[in-house]
Amino acid sequence: VRGVLAVLPLDWATRVDLSAVFSSGNSSTESFNTLAESRLKQPNAQHLATLLRNTEKSEGITSKDQVDLSYGYKRFISARWFGSANSNYFRDELKDIDQRLTLGAGVGLQIWNSDRGVLSTEFGVSAVQERLNGLNRVNPAARWAIDFQRFFLNRRVEVFHRQSILSIAAEERGQVLTSSTGIRFALSDRIDTALRTDLNYETDPP
Repeated sequence: VRGVLAVLPLDWATRVDLSAVFSSGNSSTESFNTLAESRLKQPNAQHLATLLRNTEKSEGITSKDQVDLSYGYKRFISARWFGSANSNYFRDELKDIDQRLTLGAGVGLQIWNSDRGVLSTEFGVSAVQERLNGLNRVNPAARWAIDFQRFFLNRRVEVFHRQSILSIAAEERGQVLTSSTGIRFALSDRIDTALRTDLNYETDPP
């Protein structure tokens, strides 16, 4: 892979965060969290794919089971402006969200881009197909997103924040807010440690 990347003008980085918690005593709990990110940069384009998987069992009963898979594409039309396309699949059956599939497009602005980090924002429209409580529905939506990375100590420390707000145009629906925020410290070229918080919040129904 490195030989191919050396020939082609590509910048490709993939990271996987893994965490697990086991507790026993008056109650027993098993919790697993996996976040995989793959970012491919080209001279005039960028691809970002992420997968978030959360599971938890308490006393042998499943108390959390979430899948969040997303893909984003940016095509730069100038040094700062870009067109964007995105898709997302989300499932949380314990919240009665059997499936949410989102497809969208928009425009964005790269506010800051240097060796020390990046900051970009984008706005667009989406089509949202949901299956809630066994009922299927399709609605338009407006989407706003922000992507922030900042590096310190010769890129050994990274502060990051990525979020999106999806405003669904339906009377009985509200906004869907998702974000991932944290800090990473590189222990070596291959291994780092992270402190991260992930949010998935829906205003209506809450």
